Amino acid sequence: MKSILLLMLFFPLESVAATITSQASGNWSAPSTWTGGAVPGDGDAAIITDGHQVTIDQNIGSAGRGLLMLTVGKTDGSDAALKYDGASQPSGYKIVFAGTGKVESGSGQNAYGIRFFGIVDIQGTAERPLIIEPRVQDGTAYTFIQKEPTSTHVDLSLRQTRLRFLGDENAPAIDVNGARRVGERVVLIENRMEQSGFIQLAGVVGAEGGGATLRVSRNTAIDHKGPFVQFRAARHLTIDENQITLASFAPKGANGQAMIDSRRGDGEGSSVKIIGNILVSQIDADNADSPRVYGIWLEGFSSSEIRANRISAKGVAYGHQEGIAVSGGAGDAANILIDGNIISGAIHGVGIHTGLDSNPEIKVTRNRIFDNRNEHIFISDGYQVRIANNVLYGFLHSGQAGILLYNTNQVQIINNTLVGIQAPSVVGIAIGNEGIGVSKNVTIKNNILTHWDKAIQNRPAGNSFQTVGYNLFSSNAIDYEDRGKTKDSQIPPVRAGEVFADPLYIDHLKANFHIQAGSPAIDGANSVQAPDRDVDGQARPNGAGFDIGADEYSKEAPKDPPPCVPSGQSTLCDGGGAIAGGDAAGPPVTDAAGSDEGGFGCGMVQSRSSEKGARRSLPGDLLFLAFPLFYWFFRKKSGRYSSLSPPPQ
Repeated sequence: MKSILLLMLFFPLESVAATITSQASGNWSAPSTWTGGAVPGDGDAAIITDGHQVTIDQNIGSAGRGLLMLTVGKTDGSDAALKYDGASQPSGYKIVFAGTGKVESGSGQNAYGIRFFGIVDIQGTAERPLIIEPRVQDGTAYTFIQKEPTSTHVDLSLRQTRLRFLGDENAPAIDVNGARRVGERVVLIENRMEQSGFIQLAGVVGAEGGGATLRVSRNTAIDHKGPFVQFRAARHLTIDENQITLASFAPKGANGQAMIDSRRGDGEGSSVKIIGNILVSQIDADNADSPRVYGIWLEGFSSSEIRANRISAKGVAYGHQEGIAVSGGAGDAANILIDGNIISGAIHGVGIHTGLDSNPEIKVTRNRIFDNRNEHIFISDGYQVRIANNVLYGFLHSGQAGILLYNTNQVQIINNTLVGIQAPSVVGIAIGNEGIGVSKNVTIKNNILTHWDKAIQNRPAGNSFQTVGYNLFSSNAIDYEDRGKTKDSQIPPVRAGEVFADPLYIDHLKANFHIQAGSPAIDGANSVQAPDRDVDGQARPNGAGFDIGADEYSKEAPKDPPPCVPSGQSTLCDGGGAIAGGDAAGPPVTDAAGSDEGGFGCGMVQSRSSEKGARRSLPGDLLFLAFPLFYWFFRKKSGRYSSLSPPPQ
């Protein structure tokens, strides 16, 4: 008998579990809140009945076993509410959910968490947060916060909540969809996610469209698993000032492809703002067997902004296939602004894949892109893409280019500063690729190109040019390599306004590519099509005429740069303006007017070119030399994906 009792102490029987339902509104700890006076705890499932509001005022569950399930509301449209107000409590609290073994995709008897028809309103404080975690924390238990699939309304608010081991690479930590109406909300602010999975949103429409309140803002995700946010068919959604450090991703062939990840907009996707996020990947993108991870993937969304994000790698040379990737077709990805981002440690810094005859008004402006593997900016196919006021510099592998155009029409490359490292066959601007890509009506004007093996390379693909001129060249082995086979496909022989002289950077060795007084770039640009502001947000022209390059010279220093991270998010900074695991100052801020070249940027720092160049192996070299070719070929074959790209979703 004693042996049986001892076994029961160590191995509680499942039959002890009960489903306990609220009978009135009140505190969790009050017996009067629950039917039969039994406060739900280890092994129990708790249900908050429609019309009741239960306030968390104690720890729920224990590390020994945990709560089975917490259900808020029983019917569609329920006003049942789970509340937590850290400011009114003497301390923070914890909810521990049971977890006993591996589950697939968040279903099965070992999946536990919060399900809701009603209202989940958790408002912690920095000193008194609410912690939600599973009992088992080795990755074999699945815990979640999930809107009931049959619910037609959403009311979820989490602030200063710590989510530990919720979700995984394949299944969401937070799963909500369909927030569209006034009064509905998905508000996720200043939460901390530790070793957790993604936030899944679909069919959400924000208040700017007369709909719900949507915010995913100022959250921190440490050792994150898979995407941070995944959304589909969303409008007026803002994802801003989050910090994510990615530790693991689903294997190739699984769902998802980016830290901030969109599925196709399905004709509804528009007005998405991805602003001021810090995305750090610890996945080795230089390994062909690694998952193919992107920083930001925006597919099929129009009238959207990707501004002031900082995307980098930590512990690996290259952490993303592309820091920012924009894809679309048939007119569903037009009018997109990629502005003021700082990108390093990627295979491609920015990738544009939006088609040859639709989706105009893609603007790539005021970005600082450096130390990448293949290209800083790669356009596999694009129509009327404008590349202006960017500063591109640092390491690129042999045979790669600062800007590479494949299949394009009416691309403008204007007022950029491109600084190479004079490595063999590294090109500043490369146009076309024989048998793969043809670019028509290209404009290359007002750019500074220095320290390249080949500054501008026209490949024998049948390209054509609208304007080439007013560019400044210095310290290049070859300024122009024109391999056009016919007169019509060659670079125009008459090029007005060219300058061949030292641009007088303030400090090349410290990657400060502003120009000094006396620079031959001053007043040397052509005003037609030139941006009205420079990379720092200063007005053009400042003097007798427009200046060549991304910087417009001024006797007055640019405005003081912003801090290296957005407001309230300083934990990843090292005190010297650099994010831990990276090199450059943090994301620029933008002007309130929202001009495509407004606002101002942060200063630049020393690149890591020599450090990376010494670590390449021959198999990796061959793979990534061929990456743009494979990307184009398989994308044409499949319509979007390839064996080198994420699978269809």
